Amino acid sequence: MDSFKIIGTVEDGQHWAPPELVKEEVAKESNGTVDFRKLAVFSLGLVLCKIETGQVPFQEQDAVNAQRQLGTGVLPKMVGIQKEMRDLITECLSLSPDDRPSLASVASLLQTLPESSLENEKDNLESIHPKS
Repeated sequence: MDSFKIIGTVEDGQHWAPPELVKEEVAKESNGTVDFRKLAVFSLGLVLCKIETGQVPFQEQDAVNAQRQLGTGVLPKMVGIQKEMRDLITECLSLSPDDRPSLASVASLLQTLPESSLENEKDNLESIHPKS
């Protein structure tokens, strides 16, 4: 199953929902069906941004304003993120789902990026929760 039918609305508490889940006109244009893999890529872009910066994207805003920013193409602050990762995050956060990379290409690119804070985050997690 590659898509699903939108049957509800996004609650205010969900800062990271992709714009197509929030924009009623997009849901109508697409007959209410969206590709869940492209939704996941969008959310992954925000998670990567959080990991790289240590800050929740748009944390200073309520969910409605965060969604408004994301829905108009405003990107979260990416200070201190290396160019390759910043480019990947920007692609993941494309307004059009068709312009977002596939999950497979994101995974492949993440494996080729120079060491980043993703590695540091992994080390931090292992020091907090050592493998048994």
